[in-house]
Amino acid sequence: MKAPVMERLFYDFKGRPLDAFEFESLIRRRKRDLHVKDTYLHRPGRVIRVSTVLLGVDYSFMQDSPPKIFETMVFEHPQGNLGGIQLRYSTVKEARLGHHLVVRSINKVLHRSRPLICHGRKP
Repeated sequence: MKAPVMERLFYDFKGRPLDAFEFESLIRRRKRDLHVKDTYLHRPGRVIRVSTVLLGVDYSFMQDSPPKIFETMVFEHPQGNLGGIQLRYSTVKEARLGHHLVVRSINKVLHRSRPLICHGRKP
């Protein structure tokens, strides 16, 4: 007896369900760039990257909740205590707001009154 296979749907930036071929086409059209926003914060001797992307797959792990298809992650070089932060969202609006709040929070931790942003991208 075979175990049931859990079907995983893909999603676009607007949260619309896609099949695997449609999602592959989306990736190709965007040249593999699924960033919602990408921010670099520079401090002497370290660089912190806050990256928010479309995952395209539901990572909510809860049947009755909206799909979590966006993710913000923090990377730090050299590795410090800020790297590894990870948050997930259901909409691009939540993802943009979450990205902004993470950047603002990190700047507060770093005792900065204004962010040192190198660049950011939007879909």
